[in-house]
Amino acid sequence: MPELPVIVIYIEVLESRVGGQPFETARIVSPCSRGQLRPPLEAWPGKRVLGFRQLGKLIAMGLEDDSRLVLHLTIAGRLHWRLPRARVPGKRGLAAFEFPTGAVLLTEAGSEKRASPHVVRDEEALGELHRGARKHCKPRSPNAGRQPTAGTAP
Repeated sequence: MPELPVIVIYIEVLESRVGGQPFETARIVSPCSRGQLRPPLEAWPGKRVLGFRQLGKLIAMGLEDDSRLVLHLTIAGRLHWRLPRARVPGKRGLAAFEFPTGAVLLTEAGSEKRASPHVVRDEEALGELHRGARKHCKPRSPNAGRQPTAGTAP
């Protein structure tokens, strides 16, 4: 999973590049991601981005109609800023989200393709998605990140 400071940086960059911009279109190239987009893609064009919010490894992009485009980055999910109409990378690419100033590409380097876009209608649905995402995380060992002390196994 991208470390949480990286997600904070993603949000800062997204706010500076697409905050207040109208959403133009999305190109979903991963068949696994298509069914998670309700309302469908046709309902998004022209809606302005009002802000961003982080919930663990989820990045929620608020749109004018109170719906939220939520990017679940999981372990190997990454965001890339490209010129408008940029090509989505074949093997790693999952989706492209287009704005007048450029495109946000969602990719995943891992083979399991767990990173995904979702659309939720309100805060309650966003909370449910966040709770569901947390259930799929492996809990960290209480000793994760600590240096082993003399006489203990790493």
